[in-house]
Amino acid sequence: MKAIFDPKYLLNPGVIIDVPPMDQHLRYGADYSDNTYDFVYKYRKDHSFGALVHNCSGVGACRNHVGGTMCPSFKATSNEADSTRGRANALRLAISGQLGFDGLTDPKVLDTLDLCLSCKACKSECPSNVDMAKLKSEVLQKKI
Repeated sequence: MKAIFDPKYLLNPGVIIDVPPMDQHLRYGADYSDNTYDFVYKYRKDHSFGALVHNCSGVGACRNHVGGTMCPSFKATSNEADSTRGRANALRLAISGQLGFDGLTDPKVLDTLDLCLSCKACKSECPSNVDMAKLKSEVLQKKI
């Protein structure tokens, strides 16, 4: 419609209207897959470790500085890696083998999880109910 009524794009300059198709620029991409691991915990309600990691929708409620108890370590540092979203992204990248992580026990992944207090505020306040304490304890089981 824009090309028909405004072929020279004079109206509303700078307004983005030519967006890419819905099947491009997706979060995971077409060739995304998770590596398989043997886990200690049973994920009856959550289905699997990967499903629990992928619960994080990236909305960023864990980056809240006002009210609630969500992610005290992020409130103290204001570092994205110390937020529930940052930790979930690190775990997602680790189980898919992206960014050169050497699986779930990669030192970078463990460093990201280090400041998690396992207070379970994310489980109660996150809109997606990401349980980082459970994920962290599973990763620490792999380290042993």
